Amino acid sequence: MNRQSLKKYFVDNLYLIFFVAANTAALTLIFIISGPSLMLRAKQAYTAFDALQYYIYTIALISWIGLAHLLFLLALKKMVRSFILCTGVSVVWHFLLFFIAIADIKQIKLYPFELLKKNGYTLYGATSSQLLHFSKQTRYVVNQLDVYREFLRTSDYEKEYDLVEWARETYAAHDKNKPFFMFIFLNATHHNYYFPPEFEKYKPVMAADYNHFLGDDKLVFYKDQIFNRYKNASLFIDHLAAMLFDIFKPEIDAGNLIVSVTGDHGEEFWDRGGLGHAQTKFINPRISVPLLLCLPAQGHHEIALSSEAILCRQ
Repeated sequence: MNRQSLKKYFVDNLYLIFFVAANTAALTLIFIISGPSLMLRAKQAYTAFDALQYYIYTIALISWIGLAHLLFLLALKKMVRSFILCTGVSVVWHFLLFFIAIADIKQIKLYPFELLKKNGYTLYGATSSQLLHFSKQTRYVVNQLDVYREFLRTSDYEKEYDLVEWARETYAAHDKNKPFFMFIFLNATHHNYYFPPEFEKYKPVMAADYNHFLGDDKLVFYKDQIFNRYKNASLFIDHLAAMLFDIFKPEIDAGNLIVSVTGDHGEEFWDRGGLGHAQTKFINPRISVPLLLCLPAQGHHEIALSSEAILCRQ
């Protein structure tokens, strides 16, 4: 194709090129604006270098998607010779993507919460992680709580103590003649696995600010140090759980409180060649979590066909 033919081809498809470029630019702008909240989902305290990597990757990825979209429409236009039809196909495609996206995030009332409220319960909730802006789904869940707090201090282990103190104060202020539900989400065992200096039992440990997304093949050289961080963070979580059990000891001793302790996912430490939990790998280290359920006057039971156990006070 000579220069004149190339110029004519460009002019003939100028509107289509401009249409795709405008859509690509708008999508890029959306992800740039959403960048801070998206990065917080992956790393609680991202650095300027992390942000630079995110923006470079985002712009490159969306540009490639936009280019693929343009090539598809140009090929389609060559076959059907209709700019209007190509534009219509593109609009329908974007509309379907938008419809699929919003169909999954519509507000759904949780029946357990509704049932508790109908029976006079006050619903409390607090986390040391960002759930309110993590996703539309988690936002709708926590918005149904009567009282909800997030503790997101700079020091990643001090906020855990803040949360426990909030639970103590909230329980003390609650009218003991009325029932309550309390959701407590501890985050210390989430990467980068945080704990106070006094819980550094397993050594050596990786520095707290290491890049968890450096790559499994590179981080494997620090496998022991990273795993030690996780074990120390687990000790810290045990300590926090003990503090919470002390807070609610009067209710537990009186047989008035149901206590459930569980996790939202597991964590792999190169058991099958990888680190963490983000990849879709249905292996026990990533998907098996404990469940301790204390039910008043129910005795002690173990479920043989499950990785969970029901533990109760005798």
